[in-house]
Amino acid sequence: MKKHLYLLLYITFAVVLTGCDEGEFVSSSYTASTSYVGLSEYVINFEGTNTKVLEVSAGDQEWSVLVNASYTWLHVTPQSGKGSAKITVSVDDISKTQANRTGYFYVYIGSVRHTVDVYQTYVDVPDNYDTREFSVTNNGKTVTFKMIFVEAGTFMMGTSTGYDDEKPVHSVTLTKNYYLGQTEVTQELWQTVMNQAPTSDGSQWKSNWGLGNDYPAYYVSWDDCKAFITKLNTLTGQNFRLPTEAEWEYAARGGNKSQGYTYAGSNNADDVAWHEGNSANSSHPVAYLLPNELGLYDMSGNVQEWCEDWYHNTYYSVSPSVDPQGPDAPSATTLRVERGGNYYISYENYCRVGHRSSSQQANRSSLVGLRLAL
Repeated sequence: MKKHLYLLLYITFAVVLTGCDEGEFVSSSYTASTSYVGLSEYVINFEGTNTKVLEVSAGDQEWSVLVNASYTWLHVTPQSGKGSAKITVSVDDISKTQANRTGYFYVYIGSVRHTVDVYQTYVDVPDNYDTREFSVTNNGKTVTFKMIFVEAGTFMMGTSTGYDDEKPVHSVTLTKNYYLGQTEVTQELWQTVMNQAPTSDGSQWKSNWGLGNDYPAYYVSWDDCKAFITKLNTLTGQNFRLPTEAEWEYAARGGNKSQGYTYAGSNNADDVAWHEGNSANSSHPVAYLLPNELGLYDMSGNVQEWCEDWYHNTYYSVSPSVDPQGPDAPSATTLRVERGGNYYISYENYCRVGHRSSSQQANRSSLVGLRLAL
């Protein structure tokens, strides 16, 4: 399969006040997008046509640009003074860092200064994955999302060197093909379906934890996820659900295309996972790091993901070898399985594809979201 490397610039905005009212700038009216440019090595030289275009929309606010002297920004060209505008930047000699933060510059909206952080990520783009696209429309808004085909198969579930609840390693056969969300459910998809953020005032989606259409939905309980899926199925006529724990791990390992990686798509966590060491303690927009062998993004790190199963720490010792559905409903607890690690914890132990987590099904956290199955 022919593959290409692309540079993806990930733009984030942090408001820095300069003696004025923060209300002059409304982050929800501020959008950014970037173009792709090919690259062949970690130290990149942008010249000539290898420029990045940052599209800025800030209503009718005046804006200007201040270049940070730490980096050589060859061109910063505002094309209009108000409303939608473009800033074209070329950059010399930006090296990849552990946190992937390559530079920054300032944008002023009115008299409020905003720091624009530029991150670089190396994305392995195959000619195609086996995907199916779905759309949902509610209250006049339509959102599309993709599901990845996962062919049935047999794999070794668990780890021999991990925590006790990951043992013993045992053979599991999944007899039915299924689809899994290419990304975690985004805030845009959640809000379109539910008409609101997870809480009525929306206060639990915050900029310091990650806020925007392409960020994963978080602060959602297992019960919230079931309500979301019920409404999504009503709107689409489909039968979306949460994955079983076995389906989740099989897909995270790469299904029948598995290369045996420690993390979902790589033996280097920074390639595929937002974790304590590179996330700045915040979730990140989905699909900005490498996908795994099946084309699934963020199955290691970013936010943990609810599974359908009840959780028990010794379940693997009695798990059926064919299509396991998790233990029977417990009598004294309501723990449900969570998988995938998150942006706030270390990658060594918690972002491994074999690591297991759990929480009370009514709990909400800035570290936990969901991924759809079908």
